[in-house]
Amino acid sequence: MIDLSAYGIDMKFDEENMELAGFNGKRDIRRFDEMKDLFLQPDSEMRDLYYMFRGVDLFDKIKIRYDITALLPGTVGEEYIKTKGHYHPDAYPEVYEVMKGKAFYLLQRSDDFETVDDIILVEAKEGDIVVIPPHYGHVTVNRGEDILIMSNLVSTEFSSIYEPYEKKKGAAYYITVNGVIKNKNYEPIPPIQRAKPKAIGAKKNRPLYTAIKENGEAFGYLNGGKYDFSEVFEFE
Repeated sequence: MIDLSAYGIDMKFDEENMELAGFNGKRDIRRFDEMKDLFLQPDSEMRDLYYMFRGVDLFDKIKIRYDITALLPGTVGEEYIKTKGHYHPDAYPEVYEVMKGKAFYLLQRSDDFETVDDIILVEAKEGDIVVIPPHYGHVTVNRGEDILIMSNLVSTEFSSIYEPYEKKKGAAYYITVNGVIKNKNYEPIPPIQRAKPKAIGAKKNRPLYTAIKENGEAFGYLNGGKYDFSEVFEFE
């Protein structure tokens, strides 16, 4: 069992059965068969890729949902296991916290869900909080040898848009053990900007779950409130 209490929530993750102990909702599983066309080398014997526990807690008054996701370690061909990737409608942002493992967050900016004009690769470790600014689609990559467990806060006012990633067969870059490889279905492809998270104003030395319980109004930017997104990354 992986104890998650250091992140403000009294729960444990059952790594053997890939279950979140104490979670009463429905576990969603993202399987390789439904994502194989989004990988650089879509040939694998993988079955399950990651597990989603949506609505671990609901903050109905401020219209925000707290989720937990667990990505298996490993590769599909030479590409690290990743999430499917999605955009948000109407420029909604999102915020993540790495609870266990190591992650890359591959962000790509698009106003029309077609043309990408900016790409940021954020390297995150345990305890880091990553803010996804408005207009950026994003994919999470498990870059470590262990399971990656992360939480996120997101508005309950929208549903994620997956179709642009499906149409282009993944993000603009594939993250592999041998480096990054361009996805030829995008043209043009901006260069990658590498960054680490700063998450100013999102954490203040407290776990994400603790912070929203203590001051939910501070997360009003997830529903369109003011926030200085220019300060969330430290670029290399």
